[in-house]
Amino acid sequence: MIITRVVPAVAAAALLMLGVLFSSGAVAEPSARAAGSCSIPQGGEHLGPTYLTSLTVSGTTCSTGLAVVKAYHACQVKHGGVSARCTSTVDGFRCTEKRGPSIPTEFYSSVSCQDHSKQVAYKYSQFTS
Repeated sequence: MIITRVVPAVAAAALLMLGVLFSSGAVAEPSARAAGSCSIPQGGEHLGPTYLTSLTVSGTTCSTGLAVVKAYHACQVKHGGVSARCTSTVDGFRCTEKRGPSIPTEFYSSVSCQDHSKQVAYKYSQFTS
């Protein structure tokens, strides 16, 4: 029936639009600055999350921020898979995660990590199946 095909497609499109709104989309040139937005390397889906959409650091470098993203994802996988939450410190950083919009096969999330004066914040989308 047409309705059963249209409704999931409309729901997926709406979720995609929410994901665009949820992510900042602003990225700067590659840099090793101590503060600001970091460029997402081409092929950013190989950093752990399906799609890393933004990365911001303060008091540390962008390369450290990318290392924290990878370590946090590895911690998730270790604690039950990509949908799990990491409750351990990663590379000395303590992280908290806020989940945004989701559908059964994908979710959007915002992660904030801190190690004293160093901060790493990023947003990502993750396919769950």
